[in-house]
This record gives sequence, C-alpha cells and structure tokens, in this order.
Amino acid sequence: MLATLAWLVVVVLGLGSPVAAQDWLFVSGGVTPPPYTEEIAPLDSFGTSLGPRSPLVHQPLIAGGRYAVSATAFCDLTPCLVVDWQGVAHPLPYAFVSIVATDPVRARVFVQTASGAVDAVDVETGAVTPMFPASLALTGPCRYAFSAGRLFCVEGGATPSLRVFATSGAAGDTPQAVSTVASRPSGNPVWLVTPDGSRLFSGTPGVASDVLVLACLASGESRSASLPPFYELAWDDFNERLIVAPAPRLGHVFTKDLTHLGSVLLPFPTAALAVSPATGRLYLRGLFPQSAGYGDAYTAAFDSGTYAPLTPTVHSQGFGGPPRVTVLGPPGASRDLSAVVNGRNVALTWTNVGAASSFLLDVGVAPGQTALTVPLSWSPQAAFAAVPPGSYFVRVRGVNAFGAGRPSAELRIVVP
Repeated sequence: MLATLAWLVVVVLGLGSPVAAQDWLFVSGGVTPPPYTEEIAPLDSFGTSLGPRSPLVHQPLIAGGRYAVSATAFCDLTPCLVVDWQGVAHPLPYAFVSIVATDPVRARVFVQTASGAVDAVDVETGAVTPMFPASLALTGPCRYAFSAGRLFCVEGGATPSLRVFATSGAAGDTPQAVSTVASRPSGNPVWLVTPDGSRLFSGTPGVASDVLVLACLASGESRSASLPPFYELAWDDFNERLIVAPAPRLGHVFTKDLTHLGSVLLPFPTAALAVSPATGRLYLRGLFPQSAGYGDAYTAAFDSGTYAPLTPTVHSQGFGGPPRVTVLGPPGASRDLSAVVNGRNVALTWTNVGAASSFLLDVGVAPGQTALTVPLSWSPQAAFAAVPPGSYFVRVRGVNAFGAGRPSAELRIVVP
C-alpha cells in the first residue's frame, strides 16, 4: 500500500502543502453608522489589531476553505463585490438583498434577492444556482445556515413551531421540510445546526424561563430543557457539546443530546462567543452597558474543556451596539472513517464535518505512526488498487486555507 500511495503523491497535482494551523479572530461592533469589523491576533499578541477597523466589512465567513466578506450586508447596486481571503474582489452577477450563508467547502455565497428567492453564487465564476424559490410557502421570517452540503431555513413566526427546510441545491431538488421543532412563539429565535447536519438546537424566550430545544433531523426526535433567559448558542465541535450564554454571567454546557454537563462562571456579561473546531479555544466578547447605548467591550480566550483563561482580558472603550465574534481556523476532525477491503482494493469513506476543502491521508504500519501523508481532493472518499498485503493504520485530516485540522480516529486496515 505504501508503494501505491507513494505513486499517488507524485501524480496528484495542484494540491500544495498546508500552512501552519492557526486561528484568526474577528470582532464586530455596532457604532452606527457604520458598524465595523476588526481582526485581532488570538495568541501571543492577543488584542493587537492586525489591521485598521473597517467600516466596509460585513461579518467575515468561511467560503470554500477561505474567508470571504461582502462590502456590506446589503447590495442593491450592480456590480456587488465579495472579497476573498487574499483581498481579491470578485463581482457577483446581479444585485441582491443580503448574504444569508456561505458554503464552507466550495467558494459559494448564498444571497437572497429582492423577490425573496435564495441563490447560490460561485464567487470565482459567478455561476448562479437557485436554492430556495420565492414561492416557498413560509408563514414567518426565515433564518438560514449551510451545513453538511445542505442549505437550512428555520422558519419562525407567530405559530408555536419552527419548521426546518433543507435543500442540496441540485437540479430538481426542491426544499423539503425535514423537521418541526416544538417551541413557544418567537419572532427571532436563536438556533444553530451542527456541522454534520444531524442536530438542530434552538432557543425561544418564555415568560419565566427560556426553552432550549434539540431536534434530531434524521429521526425527528425532539427534547427540551428549561433555562434562565439566554440569547446565544455556540457549538463546540472540539468536544462535541453545546455552550449556552445567558443574560447573567453563568454559562451552561450540554452534551450533543441535551444532557446538562454543568455551568461555568464567565468573567463578564457575554454577548457573543465562538469555539475553534481545530484548537478548542473558546472566544468570548462582552459588553458592559453605559449611557446612550455605548459601553466598554471585553474580549478573552479560554480553554473550552476547563474554561481556564488562555489570554488576558482585552478592554476597549467606546464600543456601541451588540458585539459579535467570528473565529476562522483549520477544520475540525473528520469523523466516521471506514474502509471496505475487496481483495487488494481498498475504499475509504469519511464525513466532512469541519469545513475542509481538501484532505490529507496519514498512513502508518504501527498505531499512531505516520510513514506517509497523501494529499486528497475535497471529496470525502478515496480508493486504492493493488494494495500490498499487510496491516495499515490510517487517519484523515481536513485542510483549508488556515491549515490542517485534527486527525480523525485511527482505523486499522488489514489487506489479505
């Protein structure tokens, strides 16, 4: 097998070596007009701006393994521009209302048009693929997310439920209602879908407490828990658990099946949080309100396992509006690595749950050993023929512009 893989290393073209893994942190403010986004370094020089505050940058997002930003949240003029991580501006083919989501694997942004339809637009080629049509029967506002190759629309409104629609965007694939999440009436619930597209968490406000709901999208099973008022959810893919940021400083941690693991005292009132899937660092952004809507903003990084501080708390004055935080970094660990051995042919498959735009296959002849690393494409599968007999230990790592992520669980393969 090593000989076969060594040959593949030579013939695979166009896949450069990944850069060193790192997180990039973006904090956004709301001094209106205009809001701004500021890039800061999360490690040694944490709190040091890597660039000037930009009033032209909307929330940065992963697109095709790179980050992309739009010049504004809205674009009603032609041409509209999307700027990629190298600072290159790409004109989009028509005016749209807003960017509602991005594709973490392919360089696509999802835009909502004036008619209400949602299209996928390739950032590099300008190709347009319809996703959700304007005729989609919705009874309330729709909030979007892209996960596991599908565009999700969570419908809110006055009815005591949230309907979850999804589509892959393929030809003839119309949006299908994949789940109904029981909830109380809410115009703008907080929610997230896990990177593997299997679970959706939503929170809705109540009279005396909030309701946290888990919907298993494959089985339709639903469960809920009551909590004090909260307003932010974050998925910790590093530890596969949910973090809930409430109005007071006491945060809550749940398993992926909504079992309460415990609570943690946060150092300041937290309005935004994000967890790096590659490093497991928890980034918090908070605001102490002052008069006239202004306040003092705080940013800090923590270990998401122990919640011990990793950096000093950074304080900046004169911050207005709700803070936001986005962490961009290498992908999380691939999951569900499996192999089918047919004679001397080996086929590998795995699940891309970490926004990887390509993969690396690590191969060894002993547990934990890496004798060879093979670059692979974006497809979560690989096949090898004429593999020499023996036992092999393999792992898969996802790669994007920010580096290579953590390896998958190791798999032992025996070729007779």
